[in-house]
Amino acid sequence: MLPKFRDLSGRRFGKWRVLRFHDRRSGHYRWLCRCRCGAEHVVWQHSLLEGRSKGCKACREPHRKHGFFGTPTYTSYLHMLNRCTNRRSKDWPKYGGRGIKVCKRWQGPNGFANFLADMGVRPRDYRGRLKTLDRIDNDGDYEPGNVRWATALQQRRNQARSRELNVLKMLNRWEEVKRRRLAR
Repeated sequence: MLPKFRDLSGRRFGKWRVLRFHDRRSGHYRWLCRCRCGAEHVVWQHSLLEGRSKGCKACREPHRKHGFFGTPTYTSYLHMLNRCTNRRSKDWPKYGGRGIKVCKRWQGPNGFANFLADMGVRPRDYRGRLKTLDRIDNDGDYEPGNVRWATALQQRRNQARSRELNVLKMLNRWEEVKRRRLAR
């Protein structure tokens, strides 16, 4: 059974805006569409209606432009964005829920390129293990000057729990020294 003709002119499907009917091939209808980026392409009617085509190839795959898709650096970047902006993330309460944000420079279409320019490629420690993103001030945002690539040890020392324990240890040592001096 041949598909039914539907006038899709002027409708939006993802990033596509349907301009006009183009032609019919093998019993299927094709439409001339313009993507948000301005590119025009002929798209099958069933691809639009079934949600298979949502924009031109350049707009569908913007992450592939920088060549870092799937690398540890890009993965760290995505995880940082996710925990600060996605309320469904398991880490949201510890980051975005506490008001931790990612600076505007590291967001949007050029966000990763800016992040890469500021932070560089994710390095390895002396044992060959990958370093991870660490905020120097745990209550500060993800922004240049407050983020570094850190080893696991640096991460542990910079946790709020660790800092509180270190203060308690220092107080206990100070009291112990004070008691020894008084005992003399």
